[in-house]
Amino acid sequence: MTQEDRIKQQQAWMGRYYGQLEGATITEFIIGMDPEFGDMFPVLKVKLKDGKEIEITIYQDEEGNGPGFIHGLDLAQAAQQQTEPKSQPPAGEPTLDHDEQLKKAEELLKDHGGEMWHSGGGIMLIARHIGEIRFTAAPDETATPTFGVEVTNDDGEVLFFKNGLDADQLVTEWKDQVKKHST
Repeated sequence: MTQEDRIKQQQAWMGRYYGQLEGATITEFIIGMDPEFGDMFPVLKVKLKDGKEIEITIYQDEEGNGPGFIHGLDLAQAAQQQTEPKSQPPAGEPTLDHDEQLKKAEELLKDHGGEMWHSGGGIMLIARHIGEIRFTAAPDETATPTFGVEVTNDDGEVLFFKNGLDADQLVTEWKDQVKKHST
């Protein structure tokens, strides 16, 4: 794939993804909190043009590696404003220990090239890189003992994603995806 083709592909993806916001209305701004690392995330409550109401969290990347920034708003107004925004309460504590789940995933995948990796935004996960392809695995953000696997390329395009995997399914899916994307 040429650089021009990659640019066109990325532009098309961004048009489809961000185009969902055309005609939408921001109904509320709140601050979301990450209970594990203490990061604050801008959250916009939005009503889409079809009437569906959603929350948009602004991260620095698609993995949620820290809060993001929207360029173009009036910074001077923000500096003058002293009102406190509403704070969203932290998510409930999971019934299963996230760190124990992460260590379990590391143990399961270490013989298959997976190793503990810090994403840069406070999120720990299991990762493996082969050329331009990145494989990641982490516990699901639920209170169940399940995991998710994601495969992305250097452009950030998601090539594969699946969650809700038990330990055996995690290993099988990881091995299958490594085999599929490394040939």
